[in-house]
Amino acid sequence: MAGPWYATPLHGRWEALGAQLTEMDGWQVPERFGDGAAEARAAREGVALGDETPRAKLLVQGEEAAAAVAAATGLAAPRVGDVSGGRVTACGLRPDLLLVAAGPGEGEGILKTLEQAAAAAAGLVTVTDVTHGRFEYRIVGPESPRLLSKVCGLDFDDDAFPDRRCRETSVARVKALVVRIDTGGRPAYRVLGGRALGAYVWDTLMEAGAGLGIAPIGAAALRELEA
Repeated sequence: MAGPWYATPLHGRWEALGAQLTEMDGWQVPERFGDGAAEARAAREGVALGDETPRAKLLVQGEEAAAAVAAATGLAAPRVGDVSGGRVTACGLRPDLLLVAAGPGEGEGILKTLEQAAAAAAGLVTVTDVTHGRFEYRIVGPESPRLLSKVCGLDFDDDAFPDRRCRETSVARVKALVVRIDTGGRPAYRVLGGRALGAYVWDTLMEAGAGLGIAPIGAAALRELEA
């Protein structure tokens, strides 16, 4: 806790940048960095980087993990490397391991239903809330693949890494999960990794994107892009 709210790994940077902060399910995140229209334009024309660490992140593990996720959320069980769902998503990491993610405020309810489904499963299924232990950044815009190619060894060509796919890899030499879920017809990725290295990954992405016109993006512009 930092005061009466939770802080992402980047809170000090937001204060230094003079960002207008907003509360999101007990967290503080940037609403905007000044000109919200300019932030949205950067995402439409180049690349923008946002902090969505408050999103719920739940790991479901066990031989019956996929069945438990389907029972709790109604989502089709994704194959390894695939992403299913919309507002609530499930990423197939291994046959016995899935990541269920959702927007702020939804984690508690989904966690409860997942735990109930796990208890009713035929085999052992565990559910672990890793929301506070993982950063989650959003990269949006036509230059997103080029940015990620600078810091990650994956092939981000559309044929190699299409929409609604996920890969465990390293980003800036940090173990991470990269999830592609396009927004408004534009390439968009979520990058998740250990909280302790969150500030380093953010700084590395911003540095790598300097030649691509990268800009930080706040919650207001991200909502506009999804509308």
